[in-house]
Amino acid sequence: MQPRSPYKEDNRVGFTHSSELTLPLEATAELQQFWRAQLAEHELDTVEDSADTIAGGASWGRIEMRLDQPTACIRVSTDDESVLLLARSDISAHLAGLDERIGQLAWTGEHKVGARLPELATAAVSRVTRLAPHYYRVELVGDALARFAQTGLHFRLLRQSDASRTPVWPAVNARGNVDWPSGEDSLYQKVYTVRTFDTASNTLVFDVFIHDGGITSEWAASEPVGQTVGLLGPGGGWFPDAETLMLFGDETALPAVLRIIENTPEHVDGQAYLLVEDALDEQTVVHSSGVTVHWLHRARGDSLVVALERATTDTPTTYWWFASSQGDTKAAQRVLRKDRAIDKHRVYAAAYWS
Repeated sequence: MQPRSPYKEDNRVGFTHSSELTLPLEATAELQQFWRAQLAEHELDTVEDSADTIAGGASWGRIEMRLDQPTACIRVSTDDESVLLLARSDISAHLAGLDERIGQLAWTGEHKVGARLPELATAAVSRVTRLAPHYYRVELVGDALARFAQTGLHFRLLRQSDASRTPVWPAVNARGNVDWPSGEDSLYQKVYTVRTFDTASNTLVFDVFIHDGGITSEWAASEPVGQTVGLLGPGGGWFPDAETLMLFGDETALPAVLRIIENTPEHVDGQAYLLVEDALDEQTVVHSSGVTVHWLHRARGDSLVVALERATTDTPTTYWWFASSQGDTKAAQRVLRKDRAIDKHRVYAAAYWS
């Protein structure tokens, strides 16, 4: 079984939602090079590169720059209305760095001005416990949380910077982008992994790594039971579909790796290398007999990158998954993509912190 392709086999047709933005910029060679660089930076596969179109494909759809007009045009296509809205907002904000006029331009399509983001759900904090010396476990209860246990490992947690205020949530504006609350209504945003979801009680559980300066861990320590929070997502990829898994994660990636191996089928084998401070932060995990878990400890000088360098067994059906600091992730990408030349569709390497 091969890892899943990150985009549709035909990435040009079949999407239910699309929108365009005409840029006040000529389709110059410099603009084309900028667009190619953006696709590469955001790890989108180049699915078309012709005289009139440069397009990138991802699991959520297609994003392209059309060059067959006097000025360039951006088109986003997807099956998810929420993804379309957020992609438009990100593109407008990013391209405004080239020309500030872009941030004020409107995308094509009907915009439900003032409406909440379609993918936004709200929930109440029902319980916070100390799971381990460096982890809090937070439980949320809400009526629309089941989808966060499907299709994506992660969600974006939104909460008021001032917990005493009634939350104000992001909404759609007339340009087809998202207006985010500011000032006293500003929101803290942080991505977390869904550890479990209980359908009977509509309870979603996630873990928070405790570290110096951790805004969310300080919030969890403040006993926020009863507070209302927002959730966006899910996103961040799904369980790897491969015959052999090689998983590497530090403290910030521990919830994701544990969730992956807890849901790994019995016929799949693999190795999981998990870096925590010491044995007190190790967690009990039930997993398939084919997966072996190796606990690494910072306190004794263990290193995820060293573990990766020593793990040299690779086959066409092996999937490599690595998440840690920005520095370690760059090293992992060098080992896997440059030194070993492993196909990028069999590699996930993400920086969870800088």
